[in-house]
Amino acid sequence: MYTIEVKNYDRILREFKKAPAMIDTELQRTIKDSGKILLRIEKEEVPVAKGSLRRSIGMKYHPIQVIVQPNKEYAIYVHEGTGVYGRSKRPITPKRAKYLRFKINGQWIYKKSVLGQKANPFVDRTAKKSASKINKKFDNLLDTIIKKL
Repeated sequence: MYTIEVKNYDRILREFKKAPAMIDTELQRTIKDSGKILLRIEKEEVPVAKGSLRRSIGMKYHPIQVIVQPNKEYAIYVHEGTGVYGRSKRPITPKRAKYLRFKINGQWIYKKSVLGQKANPFVDRTAKKSASKINKKFDNLLDTIIKKL
C-alpha cells in the first residue's frame, strides 16, 4: 500500500474555490476590451457623409457578450446595398407618385427610377480586421488565467 501526502491541501482547495470568480473577472474584462476594439474599427470602416452613422455606432455590454452596432435605421441599407445592388435586384421606383424626388448639392432631382446604392459592408470589414486582435486578447486571457491558478 502506498500513501501520498499532499502538503497544503486546504490552501489548494481554497485557491481553487476562488478560481471561478477570478476567471469570470478576467473574462468580462477581455470581452469589454474586445468590444472596444470592434467599436474603434467599425467607426474607422463606416462610410462617412455627414458623420451621423459613425456617431450612432455604440457598444452595449451584457455579461459574456458585447454588442457593437449603429443605431440608425438606414445602416442596413448602407451595409447591404439597395435597388439593383440590394436584395430586390430591381431599380427603385416611386410607389405613390410618378417620380422620385431628392436633393443633390442643393438642386432637386426628379427620376422615374434609380439603380440604388452599392453595398458598403463595413461590418464585414470590421470583423475581418478585428479577428486577430480579439483572438490575441483571448489567448492572453488563457495565459493570465493559467498564471493566476
